[in-house]
Amino acid sequence: MLFAILTCAFGSSLERLLDDFGPNSNYVLLAGDAAGIRVAVSGGSRGPGASMCEPYLIWSATKITTAAAIGAAVAEGYLGWDDRVHQHIDWWTSDEADGRSHVTLKHLLSLSSGFGARYNDNCGISNDRTYDTERCVKEIYNSTSAGFGCFSEVGWFVSSTKCYSDYESGSRFAYAESPFPIAQLVAMKATNEPTWRDFFRRFFADPLNLTEASVVNIREEKQMRNEFVHATLLPSGPMVYGFWNPNHPDGGAHLIISPLAYARFLTEFSSGRFVCDKESILNGYIRGYPENGREWGGIYDDSSYGLGNWVFPDSTGYESPGMQGVQPFIFGEANESLHESGSWIYLGQKAESIIPWYYHGFSGVFSLINGASDDVVTLTSDVQRAVGNLLQSTQEIVPMEQLCPSLPQRATPSPTGAAIPSSILDAELDEPLMSASFLIAQVSVGVLACQS
Repeated sequence: MLFAILTCAFGSSLERLLDDFGPNSNYVLLAGDAAGIRVAVSGGSRGPGASMCEPYLIWSATKITTAAAIGAAVAEGYLGWDDRVHQHIDWWTSDEADGRSHVTLKHLLSLSSGFGARYNDNCGISNDRTYDTERCVKEIYNSTSAGFGCFSEVGWFVSSTKCYSDYESGSRFAYAESPFPIAQLVAMKATNEPTWRDFFRRFFADPLNLTEASVVNIREEKQMRNEFVHATLLPSGPMVYGFWNPNHPDGGAHLIISPLAYARFLTEFSSGRFVCDKESILNGYIRGYPENGREWGGIYDDSSYGLGNWVFPDSTGYESPGMQGVQPFIFGEANESLHESGSWIYLGQKAESIIPWYYHGFSGVFSLINGASDDVVTLTSDVQRAVGNLLQSTQEIVPMEQLCPSLPQRATPSPTGAAIPSSILDAELDEPLMSASFLIAQVSVGVLACQS
């Protein structure tokens, strides 16, 4: 589906770019600006297109949403970016001789805090539902092998963790998950919210009119494969969201949300209507990978990291990419391909593997060795240019209700705190559910067909 007025030649060019996205090339692309959605594409030459309305795990595209939610609390005066962690977590050390006492909220969200050990070394991204946020933070805080001053040192094929006793916060960038539970707990304590789900609902979902799913049905064998069916949300719908691990949601990678709901966030964020100190979030604080060079295929060479997002050189754009090709991108003030800054793209792929380089044979192995995955990193400049030109040429706003067909009401969600039958938890639903407030009329949608 392509909701924009464009020539067949240009439409085919954009579709070819998207079809080259990954080995299966089943994608959804939404793009627009502060006024709303102007481009909506779903398709793929190798299979059915991904859904714009169905929630799915977005991995690290979660990071900027977490920064924005915390930014909303900052804007309301509950805490500040330069607040030290010990100002809000009473058991955190305030001893100046201990480097952990110097860690600030800004250090955590800019990934320069010194908690740099990656995924398998800490509980930050755990799927263990016995964790809660504070328990995980205490584990990270006390760790001697994956805690403060510890970083993943990446080699050609093997990575290891090395710790530095004299580390000073703010001096080194490290892409990791462990800073996020700490930042989440700081925000929860500052606002007196008992859980991250409560905090996120109050400062992110409610202002954006999103509904939290009461149940997340996890399909473990499909968790590492974004098939758009691996985690069913109850109720379901275009504006519903949830977390992969509801009891211990990682603010760096655990958000499950539909492309359409994410597009609403990007629209409100870029317009400034979602008040969250956007300027601070999009400000580059630390150079990313200054020593390693071409991390992830080179698209982040010379880039800085803001609060939950990459800041490209000369303010050309901002990105918070997720694994398997989930890419939200915000055009920067200096980007000459657009008539105005604040335009955005959301691009997601219906991937079939956590290691898509596998499908590229020897060239894919070479990319892997060099820290790249073609399916994740090759779109940015080409699609940015193509969509930027397209946004310049159309004034049409696509109503969100036209993008999602009617979804049947099959059950009434249980009241808060009510027990959910195990048969619902264990079943893989063949039809989505949706609360009555989100039922919308079915709209006939045209499909652009270009003949060569």
